[in-house]
Amino acid sequence: MQQIWKSLTITLLKPITIAGNNKTSLMLTMLSHDQHRTLIDAAGDDTTTIYRELVKAGTGLTESELKQLVAPDYNSLLQAVDEAYGNTSDYWFDKLETKQSEAIDRLPLLVPITTAQGQLDALTLQLPTVAALDLMDKQPEDQRDLFIKVHCAGLAEEELNQLAVPDWKALDQKVADFLSQTGNFFSAGTTSNA
Repeated sequence: MQQIWKSLTITLLKPITIAGNNKTSLMLTMLSHDQHRTLIDAAGDDTTTIYRELVKAGTGLTESELKQLVAPDYNSLLQAVDEAYGNTSDYWFDKLETKQSEAIDRLPLLVPITTAQGQLDALTLQLPTVAALDLMDKQPEDQRDLFIKVHCAGLAEEELNQLAVPDWKALDQKVADFLSQTGNFFSAGTTSNA
């Protein structure tokens, strides 16, 4: 299983000191959906705090190390955070020029996840039936989105929470399309079992 995602390298205009060593660049690693959601929930509505926590989590910087950054370097990190965590995996597959399946029921992953079925580098999605929509509607309103994602992916919530942020966003988009688009939106023969 090959991981498509490669950490982003941010070259610093002015080096910072980490553990007694001068660092001229920082790596921004991918966060899981669970890590991302936890950071955002803890930060509340304060955008500055959200971004600061995402930068620290993605780079491994402490608060004191982060405060050494000059503003242009911090701005570069903010831009990298937006790019890394603000796009779907489709964006990254295009940017990295990695051809992926066109099947509407297949979701290739930037970062493989470990499930009860083993390690997966793609999810095979189930198109929701009317019966599944009826079950979704019976869920508490704040649980419906997760219910239908779990149903479509055929995985447990804990397994889905491992998804990298762009993979989660791509799953969210696919499920939203399943729920809102007509059959004409999806071209004929584009399911993996068609």
